[in-house]
Amino acid sequence: MVTFPPIDLVDYYRRHLSYLDDRETSYEESLNVLIARDDLENQWTELTQQDRELIESLDNMLASKHEIVSEVLPTAVKYERRRWWWHLHEGPQVKSEAERLAAASRD
Repeated sequence: MVTFPPIDLVDYYRRHLSYLDDRETSYEESLNVLIARDDLENQWTELTQQDRELIESLDNMLASKHEIVSEVLPTAVKYERRRWWWHLHEGPQVKSEAERLAAASRD
């Protein structure tokens, strides 16, 4: 598996999100996007505030494409709820639910 520096990974996530609109490649690109988002989460502490704000914007785009992405999601999801992108088959609201859970755990 190739590991990208955070800045390259943010760009990779952005580019592959834009590829989701192509039905011929959306299956493969959906997996690329989900794995890239997971990698970004794993590198979160290494990201700048500017990167995090860009990711938030890209995450909103990902949530809006939940119908495309949900076609590739495994039915037995084993990821924790804070990794909301693996739960998009439930709808775009999983993003805001995960944000509420994260905020509550910080209080």
